[in-house]
Amino acid sequence: MTRRQAVALGGASVLLGGGLLLYLVLRIPPQMPDGQPNVAALLLALFCLLFTAGGIGTLAALALHNRWPALAGVRRRGRPLPAVALRQGALIALGAGAIVLLAYAHLLDAAYLIVTLVILVLFEAFIQSRA
Repeated sequence: MTRRQAVALGGASVLLGGGLLLYLVLRIPPQMPDGQPNVAALLLALFCLLFTAGGIGTLAALALHNRWPALAGVRRRGRPLPAVALRQGALIALGAGAIVLLAYAHLLDAAYLIVTLVILVLFEAFIQSRA
């Protein structure tokens, strides 16, 4: 995969996920008329949030890898692979999804937030150390 393809994939993910999320927030109520939560709309909103966060994370990782290639696991002078940015964007999306689900269940506090972020960073460090 080339860098241009990774940028296009990240940008398309942001546009599609963000556009559909904006439509859901503006047009679809989160509750049914009888007061029950609209599960389909909430799951679709979570899915769109994952796409948007993954795209933003991918684009941010691509920009940061230009400045600091060590964030991509490159030890010496070399070009980081764009696939690493896609993987890091997916990890950011998983972290955002976990945080949103914890917040929806009223379980999110500082300890869970810190533990979620530490687990994601340790997972990425483990993947980079195996390569």
